[in-house]
Amino acid sequence: MDLLPSVPAVRQLRPPESCGAPSVTECLVKLRVAAPDDLDQTQALFSRRAQFIDAMNHQFGELQGALTRNYMACRAVIGAKIDFDLTPKDLRPGMDEDKRRARDFFRSEASIGMQ
Repeated sequence: MDLLPSVPAVRQLRPPESCGAPSVTECLVKLRVAAPDDLDQTQALFSRRAQFIDAMNHQFGELQGALTRNYMACRAVIGAKIDFDLTPKDLRPGMDEDKRRARDFFRSEASIGMQ
């Protein structure tokens, strides 16, 4: 789901001046396609990307609509799931999904009253 066309508050978000683009979408594209040639340019690009993220975080933090808040919560969960899936099993803390399933977690609670 893309909130940009459907939520007026999201359409009003603005990129930081350091981006040099009039809209969030244009700024994001500009930052993603940038290809620095040397260390100084790489550091400058990193700084501009960090400024963009900081500006967006501050603006998103001020949005109050229920749809926007729910969307952001869902995106956080999806991001955590992607991070979990990309993390090698031996580096994941706790028990992995296969072990939980093998031990039948939640099976008794889910089957109470079922014959």
